[in-house]
Amino acid sequence: MECSPSAGDRPESLDRHRLFSSLRRLTISSGFCFMMSLIEAIHSSALESLSLTIVSTYESDKPIVRALTAQISSKRGWGSSLRSITIDRSGLDGPPGSNHSYFLSIEDLLVFSHLQHVMLDGLTISLNNALCKELAIGWPDLVEFYFSAPRDSVAGLFGAPITLSPPQPSSVKTPVDLGSLVTFAKHCPNLSRLPSYYPIGHDRVASAR
Repeated sequence: MECSPSAGDRPESLDRHRLFSSLRRLTISSGFCFMMSLIEAIHSSALESLSLTIVSTYESDKPIVRALTAQISSKRGWGSSLRSITIDRSGLDGPPGSNHSYFLSIEDLLVFSHLQHVMLDGLTISLNNALCKELAIGWPDLVEFYFSAPRDSVAGLFGAPITLSPPQPSSVKTPVDLGSLVTFAKHCPNLSRLPSYYPIGHDRVASAR
């Protein structure tokens, strides 16, 4: 099912309903409030694919992605049924400093243990080697793992946005290094797509071989 509501739709009308008990695929392109209301109303316990595009929000100072993932995680049966998840806010510009509204604690998605496709566009994500290992172990069926940075963020390894900090000595290692690629290769044998932007010098690449 694809849903792109008009500006006049009111999300309150959905809250009392229990919709689409046999739904397998759900695509929503809408404002945040309508999206939350529709997800709440969906009664299917066997959803396999979820694609969400946030096109507007009036709560740019709130952690809306955290609220969204909490809503998704609370749905009965989705933890074992969901195979594909896409969250996209790449076309939504917020005011300066609003990226915390779109911060995703990606470990919150580990409740979906059979994910094969994870597509995250325009979200702020924090990664390190330990977390990459958790993701690789938690998603052994992973085929595609892609994410891109918000326009006003800095891209780190795998394209994940990172927070700028004062210059550090060259001996300090990056939070995510090439070892994480080995981890994904070891635990996710079906993986065919992974962002490949490496913000490290050629000397570190050579030393890792």
